[in-house]
Amino acid sequence: MLTKDLYFSQLDLTFQLEVVVVNHDIIVNVKNNTQNKNLYFSCYFYSNGIAIFKDKYKKNAEFSLSLDKSIDLSLKIYVRDVVKDQRFSQLVKVGHIFIESEYSKVCLNKIKADSSGKCNSIKTSHNFTRCIPT
Repeated sequence: MLTKDLYFSQLDLTFQLEVVVVNHDIIVNVKNNTQNKNLYFSCYFYSNGIAIFKDKYKKNAEFSLSLDKSIDLSLKIYVRDVVKDQRFSQLVKVGHIFIESEYSKVCLNKIKADSSGKCNSIKTSHNFTRCIPT
């Protein structure tokens, strides 16, 4: 889990950002502990500088994205004051998010099988010993 304070100097307000990864889902929550009820939030998800998902403005500042592969993730958090008709944003670099793929599961199972210690040793053409799982 990543937790970060976001200070918006234009509004003179600080919000707490929480990013949680659960299986293939990224859950982003911006906590609004202020008394200002005119604020709406939006979140854009970026991978390598390219927007991969843009969520709509909403009062409930919880956003989520389901992934099928690992990415380098950045978020752009928008805060909009609907009364003053002002919008501000901040970019947050989250970092690499690892998502276990079906391919990596197969590879991991193969590695476990190969390291079980049960194998037949054979000599290869270059005189190396190779283990063939039984």
